[in-house]
Amino acid sequence: MHAELSDLRDEAREILEDVTHALLTPADWQEIEVSLTAMAKALDQGDHETFRQELYRVEDLIPVERGPRTLPGTTSAPEPVLERHAVLVERIGAEDTSADQTEEQDDQ
Repeated sequence: MHAELSDLRDEAREILEDVTHALLTPADWQEIEVSLTAMAKALDQGDHETFRQELYRVEDLIPVERGPRTLPGTTSAPEPVLERHAVLVERIGAEDTSADQTEEQDDQ
């Protein structure tokens, strides 16, 4: 179970890193914000499946970058999304540290 959660955290870090570089429409940014909120709530509840589903929803909303491009009507992440993103990334890192400490105690 710990390995699965560790893999999920690693995957979340990769996908969430892409959020800060994406150019999306305001409607897509609203969907990203909803997903980030749902991911934080899922972490609070220990609901890893919902976290995973929302993470993949975020991944689906972020276009694959094949080269620099700017489409009409797209913008970088608005401040509320960046704030939710930062809090979520920090929490994932904190949980990762907590899980590592638990594993070390279990090994002893």
